[in-house]
Amino acid sequence: YTMISASIITTAVGAGFLLTAAFRSVFNEWSIANDVTLGVTVTATGASICALHVLAKKALEKKEGKATPLLKKVYLFFMLAIFSVSGLVSVPWAIYSIANYYVEDHSEEWMYFSDPSGSIAAAVVIVPLWIYYLMRVMRNTRAEKQEQSSDEGVSTAI
Repeated sequence: YTMISASIITTAVGAGFLLTAAFRSVFNEWSIANDVTLGVTVTATGASICALHVLAKKALEKKEGKATPLLKKVYLFFMLAIFSVSGLVSVPWAIYSIANYYVEDHSEEWMYFSDPSGSIAAAVVIVPLWIYYLMRVMRNTRAEKQEQSSDEGVSTAI
């Protein structure tokens, strides 16, 4: 679960670089080749490692039986916590960056103006992952409650 978590975060960072390149082409004429190369490399690496670990986890579960519910719960809450905090930072940062970009005076050619590409990309990657893990935690919690209530029903029937 640890490697799956790390590889998902790595893949998200790579996707962020790819989106940064896409948004940079909208906000200015900077070269995006470096962002695209970095994004593809990091995304492919993270996705490959994630796929290998998910396949290995499934093979072990099939061989040994069910996964440890505690490990799964810790993994889901850890990922939810990571993306919750990241989302709480990235969304206001993106809004501020967009507002600041349009408020800045761009008439001075010698000044550096930061575009909001990176902050928008971070929010676009993080928020869907936060929603995904929130839904997984809710589904897992509901399944545990149903399992407990069905277990209680069996024990009272005996």
